[in-house]
Amino acid sequence: MKTLIYLHGLGSSAASRKFVSLKEVFGSKYNVVCPEWTYKTSICVMLGNLSRQYEIEKSIIIIGSSTCGNFAYQLRERLRLDGVKVKLILINPLLHLEQRTSQRTFPSNLEGYMSEIKEVKDCSLILSNEDEAIDHSLISRGENVKAINIDDNHRVKNVMKLMSIIKRIIKKKRSRKKDSIVVKITIR
Repeated sequence: MKTLIYLHGLGSSAASRKFVSLKEVFGSKYNVVCPEWTYKTSICVMLGNLSRQYEIEKSIIIIGSSTCGNFAYQLRERLRLDGVKVKLILINPLLHLEQRTSQRTFPSNLEGYMSEIKEVKDCSLILSNEDEAIDHSLISRGENVKAINIDDNHRVKNVMKLMSIIKRIIKKKRSRKKDSIVVKITIR
């Protein structure tokens, strides 16, 4: 059974609505996992463990939300070095600290684990138009990037619509287009 890894955002957990919904929607076709982490976790160790655990897979799906958009991108790069084909989906990703608009303090110990990802490639982005925590206009899109804008907030209230979007992304075959694609979907 193919694996789908969900990396939750800062302060979330495997009990989150997103992960529970992912298990409900995709659990019959995928081994859906969500590694737990907190601001005290050694992200290097976590990513190293995940990389070793899944390096023998032929292909895998990784979904990263918020802060874990950054960590999911890093994990994808590690797995690619082992020849694993990765379909990467990022939900309101924090790809570099300059994107932050939230007044909440970001844990200083996590700053060192954040890669400066200035341009994304080979992934799908799900971006909330009303994101109160992250400025998505600071994401530079390289080749083979599909961006889907949704009318929602950072946490994504309409989880079932989110699952519908993820299902379409997973079903779609990868193309090698050089241009970014932007699709606007209104969630009501």
